[in-house]
Amino acid sequence: MGKKAFTGISPHFPFTRAELFEIIRVKELKTYEDVVRECARVGKIPDLQAALVGDEVCKPAVASILCTLWYENPTKGDFKDLQDTNDYVLANVQRSGQYSVTPRVCGGEITPQEMILMGTVALKYNLWMKITGAQRVGMFGANIWQLPDIWEELTYGRSSFSGSSDIKVQSRIETDGMESGQAYGKALRAVKSCVGTSWCRFGQQDSVTMAVKLEERYKGFR
Repeated sequence: MGKKAFTGISPHFPFTRAELFEIIRVKELKTYEDVVRECARVGKIPDLQAALVGDEVCKPAVASILCTLWYENPTKGDFKDLQDTNDYVLANVQRSGQYSVTPRVCGGEITPQEMILMGTVALKYNLWMKITGAQRVGMFGANIWQLPDIWEELTYGRSSFSGSSDIKVQSRIETDGMESGQAYGKALRAVKSCVGTSWCRFGQQDSVTMAVKLEERYKGFR
């Protein structure tokens, strides 16, 4: 009665993500090679190893499962070569080939120092800024070779900019750093909130504090 739909995550792995997750957990598979050996469709695909080299569908999924189960850093060691470009460089590739950078703003709560830091970085690297739908500030138009410097300045909270005749602005900031908001991740990215009882005269609960606690608790949870 018709054909059976294929539900595997890729032609090489005939399992759903949930099924693959359980197999890796039960068998305690720790590396991509272990997963290939135990779960790939050996014998059904000519030259399986060569095919897996270019498989950009199953690699990030397997890496995500391994990092979740065994608490590994997804950008270190053998895992970094399995990740999407976005996960590896901590930024979202855009249609121009450039990247967007989105620091974490838990619950949408942001300090003046953090705003100055992001503004200074955006001026220095000529980035376009936008408030995102997740109550964060996105900076767009970064080239891939700029990302290490951008993240170093955001992470350590130190940046400076001296304007030109066209941009009469000077800024220097040293404050607490900001981490990645994981706007690219297969994970919890953000928790939004209203201002709640912090400011709203109709507020019923402290929604900002709850949003911050939830995001801090589950950030990066895959």
